[in-house]
Order: sequence, then C-alpha cells, then structure tokens
Amino acid sequence: MLNQFFNSVPNSSSYPGLHAWVVFCLVGLTLAVLAHREGLPLSFKTCFYPLIGNTIYTWIGDVIDSLAVAVVFINFCMQLPLSVSQLNSGLNYLIEHIPRKDYIQVSVHTPRLRSLLNM
Repeated sequence: MLNQFFNSVPNSSSYPGLHAWVVFCLVGLTLAVLAHREGLPLSFKTCFYPLIGNTIYTWIGDVIDSLAVAVVFINFCMQLPLSVSQLNSGLNYLIEHIPRKDYIQVSVHTPRLRSLLNM
C-alpha cells in the first residue's frame, strides 16, 4: 500500500489542488480589502501594506512588484511546456498511434504560443 502511494505522488504533483487556490484567494481578498478600505493601488506590493506600511511606496515596493512580475513570467514559461508534455502523454495513452515525441509536442506548443502572443 505504501509503495502504491509513493508511485502515485509524481503523477499527481503537477495538480495544484486546494492549497494553490487558497494562496490565490488570500492575495485577491487582501487586495480587495486594502483597495476598498485604504484606497491603495491594485498591485502586489499592496499585500505587504499591513507588514511594512507606507514603505510600499519606496524602492522596496518596486522590488516586490518586480519580483511578482518575474515569478509570474517564470511560472508561465514553466507551465506551458509541462502542460504540452502532459497533453502528449494523455493522447498517447488514449490513442496508441500518437507517439511521445518532441515533434508532437512542438506541433501542439507552437499554435498555443501564437494564440497567446496574438500573432
């Protein structure tokens, strides 16, 4: 039984589950409350207002916003190829004639990038 559990963990680790949605809800709720009650801007540095106060308007707030943008960009760059790989594996499981090869993943990946970049 324990062996089956350890074999299933890599297959389910890419699903964000409930804990990722809790983080999204906390950030959204914090932004909504502080923007409504305090009149603060809707940027990520606003979430740190209860911790650091008006320091969010200095260079520290700019660093927080820059890090937030960088993390979102890195997450986007990591998630897109992983989802294409997962799609290719699922198609291989359902239709045995579709191999798990790089050229299949590139053919799925390229139209997605074009639609996301509005080319």
